[in-house]
Amino acid sequence: MNPLRTLAPGKVNLCLALGEERADGRHELVTVVQAISLADRLRLETGVGADEVICPAVEGENLSARALVAYREATGWTGSPVRLTIEKQVPVAAGMGGGSSDAAGPLPPPTPFAVVVLPSPHRLATADVYREADRLGLPRSVTELTERRAAIEAAFRLGADIPTDLLVNDLEPAARSLCPSIDAALADVRAAGATAALVSGSGPTVFGLFDDPGAAEAAAGELQSRHPGARDATPVDASAGQVHDDR
Repeated sequence: MNPLRTLAPGKVNLCLALGEERADGRHELVTVVQAISLADRLRLETGVGADEVICPAVEGENLSARALVAYREATGWTGSPVRLTIEKQVPVAAGMGGGSSDAAGPLPPPTPFAVVVLPSPHRLATADVYREADRLGLPRSVTELTERRAAIEAAFRLGADIPTDLLVNDLEPAARSLCPSIDAALADVRAAGATAALVSGSGPTVFGLFDDPGAAEAAAGELQSRHPGARDATPVDASAGQVHDDR
C-alpha cells in the first residue's frame, strides 16, 4: 500500500441545543458545525506486526486505534497491519473533534465565520459535563428542542446573517460550572471584537466568531499574551479532507 495522507479538520459548534436523555443514556442534540482550517495531519502506511497508531500528543488509548479495530470487525478486512501517524493541531480534549466535522449535515452557514480558538490548560470529561447539565436542568423538552431545530433550520436556509440569539451552546453553563476559568476566556475574546463567543462542544476550549479573517488574525495575536496557543482559523469545505497518495 502506498502511504496516504489527509487532513482531519477541526470543527466548532455554531449552535448546540441540548435535549433530554434517551433510554440509551445519550442526549438528543441539534447542532450546526463549521469545519475550520485548524486540522490534524494524518498519514497511513503499511505497518509491521500489528496495527499501530502514533500520536505523541494524546496519552493513553487513542480513538483512532479503537476505530481501526472496529473497522476490521465491521468489514472483515484482513489486510496487512497499518501504521497511522497523527500530528495534532486541533487542541486535545477541546470539544473540537478533529474529524468529527466529517459527520456534519449538509446545512452550511449562510456566511461562514473566521474563528479565534483559545485552548485551555484544563480538561473536562464530556460525560461529566453532560451530568452537570442534567443537574442544572439544562436539557430542553421534546417540544422545546423541536422548536429550536425549526428556528435553526430556518435561519440557516435564509441566506442572511445568523441571529446572535441562535449562536448558543446549551452545554456552556455546565462547562462553566465545572471550569470557572472559562468565564475569563469568553470575556477576553468578546473584548477582542468577536461577534459571538462560545464554549466549544463540552469545553473547556473557547472560540470567538469574526466576520472578517483579518480581524480574527489580529485578535489571535492580541490574545496570545493571556491565552498561549490562541489561533485564528478560517472555514473549509469538504475538499480539505481529501486523501492524497503520499509517494
